[in-house]
Amino acid sequence: MKRFIKKASIAALAVVMLLITAIATTPAETQAHTLSPQNAFLRQVFEDAGARVDWIDGRIIVTLQGGEQTSVQLIYTLGAAYAQINSTQFQLSAPVIIVDSRAMISEDDLDILFAQPPVPSTDVEPVQGEFAATIAMTQGMAAQVMEQMGIAAMTVALVDAETGFTWTQGFGLADTQNNRPADADTLFQIGSISKPITAMAVMQLVEQELIDLDNPLVTYIPEFSILPNPRHDGSSDDITVRMLLNNTSGVPSNWMRGFYTFGSEHYQGSMNNLLGWLATRELSFVPGSMYEYANNNWALLGILVARVTGHSNYFEGFVEYTDEYIFAPLGMTRSSFEHTAAMTNVAQPHIAAGMQQPMHLVSFLSAGSVQASANDMARLMHFILGSDGAERILSEETVSYMLQNQNANLAGAAPYGLGFAFTRNADGFETVGHSGGTIHYFSNMIFSVENGLGVFISTNSSTGALGTVPVSEAILQTALMEKTGSVPLSPEESPIDPAAVPVELSGEDTAALANLLGLYSFGPFGMFDLTLEDGELVWVDSHGVPEPPLVPLSDGSFQGHTGRYLFIADGDNVSVLYIMEALGGIMASRIDAEAYLAPANSASLVGTYYFAPAFANEVPSITAIEISTFRDMLIMTMHSPSSDLIAEMLGGAVSGSPMQYDSGVWFATAFTDVATPVAFSTDAQGNSVIDFMGAQYVRR
Repeated sequence: MKRFIKKASIAALAVVMLLITAIATTPAETQAHTLSPQNAFLRQVFEDAGARVDWIDGRIIVTLQGGEQTSVQLIYTLGAAYAQINSTQFQLSAPVIIVDSRAMISEDDLDILFAQPPVPSTDVEPVQGEFAATIAMTQGMAAQVMEQMGIAAMTVALVDAETGFTWTQGFGLADTQNNRPADADTLFQIGSISKPITAMAVMQLVEQELIDLDNPLVTYIPEFSILPNPRHDGSSDDITVRMLLNNTSGVPSNWMRGFYTFGSEHYQGSMNNLLGWLATRELSFVPGSMYEYANNNWALLGILVARVTGHSNYFEGFVEYTDEYIFAPLGMTRSSFEHTAAMTNVAQPHIAAGMQQPMHLVSFLSAGSVQASANDMARLMHFILGSDGAERILSEETVSYMLQNQNANLAGAAPYGLGFAFTRNADGFETVGHSGGTIHYFSNMIFSVENGLGVFISTNSSTGALGTVPVSEAILQTALMEKTGSVPLSPEESPIDPAAVPVELSGEDTAALANLLGLYSFGPFGMFDLTLEDGELVWVDSHGVPEPPLVPLSDGSFQGHTGRYLFIADGDNVSVLYIMEALGGIMASRIDAEAYLAPANSASLVGTYYFAPAFANEVPSITAIEISTFRDMLIMTMHSPSSDLIAEMLGGAVSGSPMQYDSGVWFATAFTDVATPVAFSTDAQGNSVIDFMGAQYVRR
């Protein structure tokens, strides 16, 4: 299978319907599911009307011919809040932006333009200077996205290494209770963007020859151990430092117990106790045999840094090292892996704007605890891109090596460097960087390395999960168009036609739809049953709730209410590429329901299990686990603030995934890239209990 797709977080499912500046025109049957205004492909609209469309220095020139002479010249400037008809300037309801190399224009503006002459405007001042169009677009987009998605605050940084250019800005309120605005110095939790910084600390020690990437971890931490897995070979002694850095170690992916806390001795205790906890767990797979994104890899790397630099307290040692050798030299004076009471101008956590929450902390520092500002992240991006004058904490050769895919020779593995992830959307737009998400904060940092551009964005609201990836990509693409005149795309073309229109299927085609029916696993997105109702394909979630029927399109794909589906048949094997505008897509496989049939006594496990804190002030990333039955399978559905919020926005429910029973052990098939053990038991009070990744959930 061609690897032109990328994985997205579960929260991104709603972006297609909510991000008004990144939505293409959808068939009439599905338009009721999107918010106005929608956008259309500018070139297509005007060329269909007989106009010529030219790109000139970041401007789109639309020339309408009238008789023997030009009658109208319409000029759009990327990101600007205005346009011009000949020499008359008028206001736009939304700026023109670039999404996957295509200019998008608000349909509201098109309606005004084609229905009646727009009202002239003389009070619109254009942004001036370098990347003026990108900045104007970002300012307009930020306001729209924050309003539509209920985001309290957002912060953005854009850098150009070739010129030393930096632009940063904060938007909205960092603290809605005290009406405190966010600015470019406001600190945000950046989640897993911490991982590249942890990798830099490790690579400093590699350059000093204190660590060898291909030495086993036990070389440096002799007491490290994980139980062998009876289903396959391999030992924790085989795990190398490199495997931790590229997520191929086989270490159980996440230890949920104590990962988040409101702050207590457990803030330090969780990281310091990780080695003891892992010693009670089994390897997930043979070390080095496959890829699985794992926070525990990065928690261990933080312990490694502290141990190699002579610290017995892993929490304090890792903070001390990174403060002195990473943040201070780079001038990131407000950033740290540790949250302290002395920190000022901190973006407070929110579920959504106006719904402020207490501050929670990430206990496993090196996996995702950094708090940083847009100004500090701009300094980090300048270093990564090799800007002149940027402090060098690693050689350029080492950074270049970190940005190379380490998993190229591992069949089926996601491309990942040493702390850097690679993404490629359905149109072939490629970036390298890292995203990050905690309970309330969502961020993204991406680069076009060959063009010297970097973008960072962060929000302080759970609803920010819906927009950080597409917004940051739109910013980077607009900057690329403004700087170079084009957006580089990979040679492979999109498997779908963005301009496809609804069609009527022939009787033969309708009959062939029966070959596509069955259960499909979308990994972390859950499982859906594809059914045929009155000659139309319908997705049914794990709760038995149907989605609107799929609409067949002229390119052979189908339009759903949240994206496009392209079915790929290879004999009896069927898969589906689920494509989301501006987000890329994921591949889902049709699964054999027989492999997931539940034993006869499984009904006793059905119910909702709620998180049971192991200590005071512990915060769950998954608040409840719902066990239900569907099609004779046992279904596991995990609830979190962000997943439940997105489901509410979509007007549906979070879909679950089938559990698998093997040799007396239940396994979860979602949330992680490999099957994860789920232990059912009964506590002293007679309550049914689930142990999942070290966290306990009790049925009530």
